Amino acid sequence: MKYVVAYRTRRGSTKRYADWLAADLGVSTQDFRQVADEQIAEADVVVLCSTNYYGLSLGAHRFKRLVRQYPEKHFAVVFVGSTPMPREYGGISGHRFMFHFNYPAEKFPHLAWCWCMGAYDPAQQHPWDRLVLYAYGDYLAARAKKEPVKPFKKMREDLRHGCDGCDQANLAPMVEYLKGLTASSPLPAEPLNLTLR
Repeated sequence: MKYVVAYRTRRGSTKRYADWLAADLGVSTQDFRQVADEQIAEADVVVLCSTNYYGLSLGAHRFKRLVRQYPEKHFAVVFVGSTPMPREYGGISGHRFMFHFNYPAEKFPHLAWCWCMGAYDPAQQHPWDRLVLYAYGDYLAARAKKEPVKPFKKMREDLRHGCDGCDQANLAPMVEYLKGLTASSPLPAEPLNLTLR
C-alpha cells in the first residue's frame, strides 16, 4: 500500500503525531499545503493529521474535495486538539460532534478517524487567542461545579498553565487499521472512530 501522511499544524503537536504515524508506516510526512494532487492520485491511503482550531479541522476544505474526487481511496483523519481524550469523559464527549461538524457522516461515510490530545502553551498563542481561551476557562470552571466527574477543572488549569498530552500510544488503533489495509480492503460502511479507548 502506498501511503501519504500529511499534516496541518499551528504550534507543532499535530506534526509530532504525523511524524510518529509516518514512521510506523515507513513513509515521510509533508505539510498538507505542499502535497501535490498527483501524489494523492498515486496513493492508496491518504491520512491528514489536522489541528482542531476552535472546532475547525485545518485543511478540511481541500481534504473533503480530495475525498470526493477519489471515492475509491482510503482516507483517514487524525484530529488533534487540547481537549482531553474521550476516555476521560467516560467515553461521551464533544469529540465526535467536532469531527462530524467538519466531516458530516452523511457526506463522508467512508472516513476513518481518531482524536488525539495535543499540546497547548499559552505563551505561544496570539494575544486574542489567549484572551478567548482565558474566558473559556471561566466557563469550564462553572461547568466543573455542575459536573465534577468530568475533567473541566483540569481543562481550565491546562488553559491557564499549558499542557502536553501528546502520546504516541493514542495512535495505536489507527496504526493497526492502516497497516491492515490491502488493495482489496473495503471502505468503511460508516465513519470509523479509531480513537483510543
